[in-house]
Amino acid sequence: MRNVVAVIGGFVVWSGLWLGGNSAIKGAMPDRYQADGFSQDATVLVLALVLSVVCSALAGWVTGRIGNSPLGAGKVLGLLLLAVGAMVQVGAWSNMPVWYHLIFLALLFPVAKMGAARAAAGRSITS
Repeated sequence: MRNVVAVIGGFVVWSGLWLGGNSAIKGAMPDRYQADGFSQDATVLVLALVLSVVCSALAGWVTGRIGNSPLGAGKVLGLLLLAVGAMVQVGAWSNMPVWYHLIFLALLFPVAKMGAARAAAGRSITS
């Protein structure tokens, strides 16, 4: 049960950071967004990718800290993020360049897993 809570917690952390970070980027550069809310601007897209890496690493770390099996929970979180991310990216496929979608999706699982591994390493040092 603790691993389930860990994955849900990590997903909530990722979602909250993603929504807040995207709002901050959009607020800082509103002229780089189209009327539909999407952007084709390379700077915005690279910032979104950096944001995604930060969100994934922190969400993985939180999941790893909460879960009984940090690496297992981190992998489940990574798969969940990839599944949800794929659905979102497919829905937005025509609104942004293909390179953005592919990089975004390619980074979700390994970075979430890395965050969980860092939490696991920290737990073994402090345990």
